[in-house]
Parts: sequence; C-alpha cells; structure tokens
Amino acid sequence: MQSATVQIEPGALKEMEPNVIKYQYEEIIKHLLLLQDHAAARTCPYTPTGEMCIRKHLIAIEAYAEETIPIEDDPTYREKLERLETEARSYRLDQEAVLCGEKTQLLEGLDHWARKQRKEFELRALPCVLRPSGPAEGR
Repeated sequence: MQSATVQIEPGALKEMEPNVIKYQYEEIIKHLLLLQDHAAARTCPYTPTGEMCIRKHLIAIEAYAEETIPIEDDPTYREKLERLETEARSYRLDQEAVLCGEKTQLLEGLDHWARKQRKEFELRALPCVLRPSGPAEGR
C-alpha cells in the first residue's frame, strides 16, 4: 500500500486556521522575551551549566522559526524568520562552545538582540491589523 502525502501550500494553513500562525509567533515572542530577561539578568539563578536556559530558549527560537517559515505567506516575514533561525543557531553554537569550555566568555549583547528580534515579530502575532490613531474626533 502506498502512503499518501499531504502538500500544504504556503499560506494555506493560515487560511485554514489563522490561530496556527498566531500561535507560532506567540511562541517565538515568548522565548525571545525570556531569553532577553535571562541574558540581561546578571544574577539569574539559571547559570550556563545549571538549567542551560539561554541555550534552551535559543533552540526553541530556532525551532519555531524553522517551523513557521513554510506556513508564512508574507515574503518579508519569511526572510525575517530565516534570518532569525540563522542568528539563533549561531548564538546557540556560541553558547554551546562556552558550555563545552571551548570559549571563555559569554556573548555580550544577546539581550539586545533578543529585544530587537521580539520587536520585529510582536505585531505579527496580533489577530488584527493596528491602524495609526488620528486626532480624536468630536472633542
């Protein structure tokens, strides 16, 4: 018996279930926010050799970006996701080098990178399109 394969066109999943793409972006944003907080906290109890939370969040960001690319129908956001995936992988590999003793210094600026990336995707997670507000009418 031959197994059936399902081919999903870019953007089709978004039309079938708009909450799927919203969920993907919310997960990316959550991990970027946690990474930002953990990377910025000099007294974070999650040390590199403890929970390895920075590595964990980088892996999650990389995975969610990779998973979201084929269902994103906007080419601009697909490019942003590809860049996010590549940069998260690069940071993760650097973090692993620190954990393995191949590097002695943690990356500076990871919290700023996470914040910048989070800002890139926050609006994409909204179920609506925000319109700029004008002057209040009738006042």
